[in-house]
Amino acid sequence: MAANIGEIRGKVSTRIKDIDGRLTITPDVTCDVDRAILSAKEQYEKIRPRERVAKVAGTGGFDYAVSSLPGFVDGFSVVRAVAYPYLTTDQILPWLEDDEFGLVRLDTGLVLRFALARPASTEFFLAPYTAQHTLDASSSTVPASDDEALSDLGAAFACDQLAALYAKDVDSSISADAVDRRTKSDNYRSMAASLRKSYAAKVQTEDAQGAAVAMAEIDRSFKNQHRTDYLLHGRKAF
Repeated sequence: MAANIGEIRGKVSTRIKDIDGRLTITPDVTCDVDRAILSAKEQYEKIRPRERVAKVAGTGGFDYAVSSLPGFVDGFSVVRAVAYPYLTTDQILPWLEDDEFGLVRLDTGLVLRFALARPASTEFFLAPYTAQHTLDASSSTVPASDDEALSDLGAAFACDQLAALYAKDVDSSISADAVDRRTKSDNYRSMAASLRKSYAAKVQTEDAQGAAVAMAEIDRSFKNQHRTDYLLHGRKAF
């Protein structure tokens, strides 16, 4: 995977060919190109979020604050499944049924609630869930197989900016310069559309597949030990 946003920035810059230097591209996540990339990340992670797994200690109660799930984002993240009780010596994990847990919003905040089980303080449960990707000056959790797709979408957002800038420069006078700027604006709009098509194709083919995974004392193959579709549906609140 890309080491950081700087590597994606380089891919985007190559795609947009901003020879007039209209967009800022300093190594800073506040520059124009980085803002375009972060906009692309926000769109990308809605269909390919980061997949994480948390091992949580029981408290003897039904409710567990989502703060026990590192990186969980209220309004974005989804708890995929719950295995309880979780023992590292078990080869087959005891996945709960869909109606045995869910997210509940209390006055004190969002919690993961067990409908029947009450994990004791000597027990643990395992919770696979989704989170937003990290993409900044020092790190990236976007998988390498999706770097090119993300670069296409980031370049599309950057082309949107360039099209708007050149369109703004066109005044009411008919001059060679005005015509040139109008042409550049149209060209960047066309490039943006083409790049979005390339992004869509890549996220639906083997050019870009899978989501990043952060594991916690577990191998991803566990998902096939009980039911194979637990990563394909969300959780309903009680």
